[in-house]
Amino acid sequence: MQVKIVLILLLIPLLIVTSSCDQSKTEWKGIIEEKDGVIIIKNSIEPIYQQDIFQLEEEITIGEREGSEENMFSSVSDLAVDSSENIYVLDVRDTQIKVYDKNGTFQRVIGKAGQGPGEFGRPRNIQINSSNELMINDSGSRKLIFYSLQGQFVKSINLEKMAFRIYCDSKEQYYAFLYILDPPNDSKYQLVKFNADFTNNTIIAGNLGQSRFRSDSYVFYRPQIVFQLMENDYLLYGYPEEYELQVYSPTGELRKRISRDYIPVLVSKEARDAVSKGSLPGYKAVSSKYYPAYSDFVADDEGRILVRTWEKPLNNIGYIYDVFDSDGKYQTRIPLNFIPQIWEKNKLYSIEADEDGYQCVKRYKVTWNY
Repeated sequence: MQVKIVLILLLIPLLIVTSSCDQSKTEWKGIIEEKDGVIIIKNSIEPIYQQDIFQLEEEITIGEREGSEENMFSSVSDLAVDSSENIYVLDVRDTQIKVYDKNGTFQRVIGKAGQGPGEFGRPRNIQINSSNELMINDSGSRKLIFYSLQGQFVKSINLEKMAFRIYCDSKEQYYAFLYILDPPNDSKYQLVKFNADFTNNTIIAGNLGQSRFRSDSYVFYRPQIVFQLMENDYLLYGYPEEYELQVYSPTGELRKRISRDYIPVLVSKEARDAVSKGSLPGYKAVSSKYYPAYSDFVADDEGRILVRTWEKPLNNIGYIYDVFDSDGKYQTRIPLNFIPQIWEKNKLYSIEADEDGYQCVKRYKVTWNY
């Protein structure tokens, strides 16, 4: 009898938690259909889970205000993580990459400023490619520069146009976000796929992501191309004029469309005032009435997607993020006061700054409660 009583007492908290989770879960009210070989997932405005099912636990912090130069940053712009969870931090002001092990202990520096072989002009982003090399997109020299993960210079590839961001897939095909100048008064952005030797290219999106520049004005808060290379060389692409994400196969076929009903967010007066103060010489600053449907996204290695919206949490710090599962179903929404950079192995990596602007790199453990 005492054993039964003990078991019942142990089960009561579990039943309460299960009941609470069930009450916070609603039936998915979206629609899934297929048209011309494309799976179309239409989500309603409400997620499946009303309560937070996505929890973060801070594991490590790299970076400090004062101390050794090894652990101080000037201006971090990008991160990369290898299969052993070593962290590569691109510091664009110091024009170098600092490497830390999975515990956050400094290991070495890769690269330096200069014009010689392997040296950087203005590095923009980095990636660990399928050959286990560190690839640096250097817009200053218009080159892709490759290093071994131990820090030895391997090779460089010349680029005809400046790439704001570039990814390399497992077959050494490149996806580049390019700025195209079309004189006299127009310019635009293109998402272009190149083959391994950059002799052929395919324009994935070229008529949507137009420049913010007009003949006499600079338009703030208009949609811009967003993309990420996912697992198995699938491409996640978005142009947030509408709330839709597109998934392309490695051979370039559109496979999936993920959309969500949403309410457009008005550009605040504070944001419009900031725009008017930030006019570029020779241009009038103009603000769109509404923010784009979303701002950015990051996908994990299991196909889940975290989308940064323009909605603010109640404390007005950070943004609200929408969470979609690997099927494209809208799961939940969470507030984050930082911008996620990498999401893999249930670890979330971010670049953060304190109130005085001092930067650090953090890694969080992700736990799903459903």
